[in-house]
Amino acid sequence: MEKMRNILYICIMLLGIMCFVGCNDCHGNKKLLAQTDSLLQGRPDSALKLLNSIEKDVGFSEAEWMQFVWNCAQARYRMGMSLAEDSLLPEAIHYYRERKDSSRMLDGYLLEASYYKWMKQEERMDEAIENGLDYAIARKDTFWLLLFYRGKAEIAGYFTLANKYITVKKNRLSGSLAKRIAKSAVYDPTIRSYTLSAPLIAQLGKNYTNGLNCLMTGDELLKLACDKVSKIQLELGGRVTYVECEDKPKLIEFYSSNGFCEFDRRTLDRDETGLAGEYLVQMVKYIH
Repeated sequence: MEKMRNILYICIMLLGIMCFVGCNDCHGNKKLLAQTDSLLQGRPDSALKLLNSIEKDVGFSEAEWMQFVWNCAQARYRMGMSLAEDSLLPEAIHYYRERKDSSRMLDGYLLEASYYKWMKQEERMDEAIENGLDYAIARKDTFWLLLFYRGKAEIAGYFTLANKYITVKKNRLSGSLAKRIAKSAVYDPTIRSYTLSAPLIAQLGKNYTNGLNCLMTGDELLKLACDKVSKIQLELGGRVTYVECEDKPKLIEFYSSNGFCEFDRRTLDRDETGLAGEYLVQMVKYIH
């Protein structure tokens, strides 16, 4: 009997804990916060709308609160809005730097520079830009394109490179392109496909803050990315690069006009949210 009472007591305690945890986010605020991550890049206005709907006394952990502050600043920055009211942003930037969060390091310098610009603290803004440049140069895998605009170094665009292995079906390529790719690929006659290592040009984008997107065209930005791939491949070998994009006519036309051709479609992973459709179009280019 005593044993049964103990079991019943434990069950009641576990049920109470589960109810407490569930009610701690009874309005789904933590889920809303998670959703904003995927919206920041392409739909910052939607991200900010979700963030503004989150209750400020929701009981976030320190990590969640820093994510909230960070995402609010990112959304406002991408929309060209003032960051002067983001007084907790320096704390969030310090939080991620202390934890050496490499995914937020470069954006941290950019947000820091923008924040101090809005606060009219030009010396601290210049310091953030210089530190960001030093970090970007040291990393070598992420490239920010900086141009001098009105006497200040401004980030005009950016892209990342990630080496991947891809499989390309022979019948998706022209005869001449297939012959070129064959020089640096392994051909499997059973599936009539080439397997090769190629850099993925990802996160290609221009900085739309304060009209800085007008400093260069998309064609120029993509050419700079391809030129960077070419320099890397002079040392490591290879002549092929590729991109992944949403199946939208303007995007397909943009990459096609710059020498890319479609070779496959990749189904989206579960964490790739906020994108149109269920797949990404993969397009390859042979770099002369």
